[in-house]
Amino acid sequence: MSGLSVRSRVRACALILSALGMAFGILLPTAALANSGITINDGGCSGGGFEFCYAPESATASSGSPVTWTNASSAGHTATSCTPGVCAGAPSNTGSDTFAVNVDTTGSFTFHSPGTYVYYCSIHGYAAMHGTITVSAASTPTPAPTPTPTAATSARPAPTPTSSVAGVTTPSAGAAASFSVAAILLVVAVLLAAGSAAVLIRRRTR
Repeated sequence: MSGLSVRSRVRACALILSALGMAFGILLPTAALANSGITINDGGCSGGGFEFCYAPESATASSGSPVTWTNASSAGHTATSCTPGVCAGAPSNTGSDTFAVNVDTTGSFTFHSPGTYVYYCSIHGYAAMHGTITVSAASTPTPAPTPTPTAATSARPAPTPTSSVAGVTTPSAGAAASFSVAAILLVVAVLLAAGSAAVLIRRRTR
């Protein structure tokens, strides 16, 4: 029995470790996507400079998420947003953010305005190295609609049907039957009273 208990514990531990591994496998790629990374390398790029290279040359990011530059080259650099005066021939930036990040080893900047940004190294110049970052607006979840409460309706009793003739309201059939019985009893009582009165009168006249 003790050997079986040990095996059960080992299997339980294995299942727990497997579940943790799957959780880390899901969470780690998600965390990596939240932070856009750019590496600075020695050597020119196909379209981003002849001396050093921002890789990737054209990066993407979401507003509110940081962009991190990592220096893997043999010199210090910056990542500085372009202006027409220093980046001759470069397209104008469509976003409103400006940045100047020192990248001796690493440096980060968080964009808040969506748009396309052209940037360069202020140490080596635009022609030596430059890159582009396209920032998109962060997606926001749509809130669920609030259900509208419905007022409860109470049933109303049906009115007793009545009929009116020449402005006189008469009761229904059940009420009429009760009225007829009462009228008959009243007539009988009147007749009995009249008979009793006649008997008394006859006795007095004798």
